[in-house]
Amino acid sequence: MSKEVVRVLVASTNPVKIEAARMGIEPFIKGRELVVSGEATDSGVADQPYGDAETLRGARNRLAALCRGTKQAEFYVAFEGGVFKTEDGRLHVAAWVCVSMHGDDYVSEARTATFQARAYKHHNEVTLPTTIGKEADM
Repeated sequence: MSKEVVRVLVASTNPVKIEAARMGIEPFIKGRELVVSGEATDSGVADQPYGDAETLRGARNRLAALCRGTKQAEFYVAFEGGVFKTEDGRLHVAAWVCVSMHGDDYVSEARTATFQARAYKHHNEVTLPTTIGKEADM
């Protein structure tokens, strides 16, 4: 007898994000087979979002695009990483994650912990890599 299959669709083709979705959902589907795949989506925000509002908007946009698509899944997951400045001027990175279930309008949203970003000095300007995701291999 074959196991029931639970499909998860991630709003990215990035293997790190696909594996993160797998790791987050797998503990809750005991006895069933988990199939996780990714699909490229547009965030509708800057390549490197700045602040909570823009970063969360990017994750929500990705999730909405994924849910409007033609692929069916039990769970839909979107990640968006962003840059944040602390009161003392240091740059940090964090991500917003949005998850929804097929046929349910409810969206679960969670923000990760923040981590200080490594900045680079170039021509007397402090800059970040083109995107933090590239820096962190995300």
